[in-house]
Amino acid sequence: MFSKDNLVFGGLIAVVIAIFVFAMYFTKNKSPEAMVEMNKEVVEMTDDMSEEDLKTLVRRLYSKMKDMKEEDARLRDKIKALHLEAGIQREQTKYLTASVNKSTSVL
Repeated sequence: MFSKDNLVFGGLIAVVIAIFVFAMYFTKNKSPEAMVEMNKEVVEMTDDMSEEDLKTLVRRLYSKMKDMKEEDARLRDKIKALHLEAGIQREQTKYLTASVNKSTSVL
């Protein structure tokens, strides 16, 4: 059906695709430290805050919430990429195991 060289070449292409997907999702350089810094930046709310201070606080919190949603979406994409890579590796392992079993049974 397929020659051994074609199957090995197909396996190599699958590995290259997995590496590409992995690199694509993990090379984004957005650190989660910005999210941790939020607690240090937020001003304590008091009863004597002016309306402008409250508006500024609400805008800052809204901005942080928006950043956190973007971070959540990015992390979900990373998880999807990891699941895809794990699936590819499982299929490759199945193929290689079947190939080894075929070659040892022939001997």
